[in-house]
Amino acid sequence: MKLLPTIPALLLFAMQAYAGISIEQYGDSTTTGLSFYSGRLQQAKRSSVDIIYLNINKRFGPAASIANKGVSNSCAIQLLHGEGKTPAWRDRVKRTKADIITFGFGLNDHFVCHRSTIQFADDLRSLVDITIAAGKVPILIEPTPSTSPDRKDLAAYVDAMNLVAEQRKIQIIQHYKIWTALPNWKALLSDGVHPTAQGYQVKGLTEYQALMPSILTALRKP
Repeated sequence: MKLLPTIPALLLFAMQAYAGISIEQYGDSTTTGLSFYSGRLQQAKRSSVDIIYLNINKRFGPAASIANKGVSNSCAIQLLHGEGKTPAWRDRVKRTKADIITFGFGLNDHFVCHRSTIQFADDLRSLVDITIAAGKVPILIEPTPSTSPDRKDLAAYVDAMNLVAEQRKIQIIQHYKIWTALPNWKALLSDGVHPTAQGYQVKGLTEYQALMPSILTALRKP
């Protein structure tokens, strides 16, 4: 007597039939997942990347994965040209197996790296163009808003990011727009820059929902 495969077995076979999809998220400390609590800036219990992982793992199991590549205090120009032993993006992107690559910058590009909005847009365009040429799907992620005086020009950098997304016809996840429409968005920040635990929950769920169409498209590919 020949036994028919069970539903779980059929589901596992279907998932294995996919090549799988890998996501890498690059950005600053809000990608890394830092938050100010217990009197100091430290790693939050769950970053937005952790929230995304929990949701895609629940839905897709091993067929989808995500890696946190955030670096505290980093800017787009540093990822583009590389620093120290870290190679330039043109070389680095060739080594990654990621299908989808997100870029979450803007908070530090003026304050830390002293890039103008025009230079910031140029940095992002270069990252996006190199990523597309490597056969990957680039997605831009707006920074969450800030109450810090050091980030008073953040809205202009968000506008520059949206301009690049429009020019290159790629997806952008609009945290800045979404958060500033909330009456209590300042309460989602632990120190005026880094999200609270609730803030990272909001950030992660927003990104998960926004990434879903790209994930599903990639998983349907033969």
